[in-house]
Amino acid sequence: MEKIYPHIYPRFNRVFFKDFWQLVKPYWKSDDKKKAYLYLIINLFCSFSGVYTSVQLNSVTKVMFDALSEFNKPLLIQSSLHFLGLAALIFFCAGYGSYFSGLLSMRWQKWLTQQTVNDWLGQHKHFKLNWLNQRVDNPDQRITEDLGALPGLTLKVFFLLLNSISSFISFSVILWSLSSHFPLMLGHVQIMIPGYLFFS
Repeated sequence: MEKIYPHIYPRFNRVFFKDFWQLVKPYWKSDDKKKAYLYLIINLFCSFSGVYTSVQLNSVTKVMFDALSEFNKPLLIQSSLHFLGLAALIFFCAGYGSYFSGLLSMRWQKWLTQQTVNDWLGQHKHFKLNWLNQRVDNPDQRITEDLGALPGLTLKVFFLLLNSISSFISFSVILWSLSSHFPLMLGHVQIMIPGYLFFS
């Protein structure tokens, strides 16, 4: 007999994000917030610079292949050097972004672990765990593993979303602007559809 599973629809979990915000917010108001915001700004700069460089690399690639098809040696050499410079800049931004993201993640993890351990051991709260109805196994291991993963995963997801959104917007603008130079041909009729390259 075939099993019928109920449809599961994604929905916004307010409780999860409220609890998540309570874990994230204190660090950005702590004594370490100056370095945290500095590293975050550097990461944002590297992220947006990488996206901008990718857009420029797209334009240079077009010029380079046009020069190759036209056998334009001076333009080909110039565009190739420009291409190599932009490629090096992308690696530079990715490397420094990863480095400062790691620094921020480690400082955040250290602060969060210290605060949680102090709250756990303060006022002998660790003895009160025995009074709970539900058994809590290995709280020290949970603190180490869960809090160790939180900063790194949070930053990783944040910058992945940021890069995806900024890249989508940047290349959408390019496709929309290119649509005016490439009309849609239906037989012998040219039809100008605004942004058709973007939608296709």
